[in-house]
Amino acid sequence: MAMEAYDWFIASGMINSKNIINDGLNIHVKPCKSGDIQGWTYNQGVILSGLAELTWSTGDPKYNNLANTLATASMAHYANNSQMILHEPCEPDCSTDLSQFKGIYGRNIQFLVNRANVLPANLKTQFVTFLQNNANEIWAKDKGVDNQLGLVWSGPPSVATVETQSSALDAIVGAACVS
Repeated sequence: MAMEAYDWFIASGMINSKNIINDGLNIHVKPCKSGDIQGWTYNQGVILSGLAELTWSTGDPKYNNLANTLATASMAHYANNSQMILHEPCEPDCSTDLSQFKGIYGRNIQFLVNRANVLPANLKTQFVTFLQNNANEIWAKDKGVDNQLGLVWSGPPSVATVETQSSALDAIVGAACVS
């Protein structure tokens, strides 16, 4: 079943030419194809742990190699600043759902670091540094009243919600798990 899902996903065209996963499919064409809708950080993150598990269960490194490619491309796309701090395209005005997405991404980067059978040392260092930089930035620049954590991790502190708090804590816990 997992292999069929992988084959379908690869054939769907959801991975664009920049190795960014688009958000959604056009169901009005047969077979359905990528809708070329802007992706979000969670689109990039959720696939990483699945690919790491496929390599772990099959012994085939191609899945981890794809995860490494997607993770590297998505970091460059969504954390395109000197300190590699993650941002959603909707910041600073994201909906409640979108406010959770960065944490999902961070959690899956952490899983990739800890589970991947095929992770070159330079990529492991890059991914660990990414997680640590984001956690440090959150704690230094995104803490509001009573240490509540907002949406924009690079600050300034903003209104915290259940979603932003959970997302930021996912990043902090992810950094702790690889440190």
